[in-house]
Amino acid sequence: MLLLGCLVVSIFNIFFANTTVDWIISYALLAVYIGFIAVDIQRVKRLADSNQLNLNSSLLLALNLYIDFVYVFIRVVALVGNSRRN
Repeated sequence: MLLLGCLVVSIFNIFFANTTVDWIISYALLAVYIGFIAVDIQRVKRLADSNQLNLNSSLLLALNLYIDFVYVFIRVVALVGNSRRN
């Protein structure tokens, strides 16, 4: 739900170009993806504890975590870049 809200606000922000709204969206998306990382780690732990972890699910879970970490890294770099610009 928060992702959808960020998408709608981002579309409106294209026309209004408010930097404060841009910061809020960036931090909200960063928080959402940190939450995704926590959920994915819990999923890995749950599958490992129940011995249902096979090669295919391991690869998919690792890919999900990798994508989440890359997105968080990109968001952090963008926030640092924006803070240096201002």
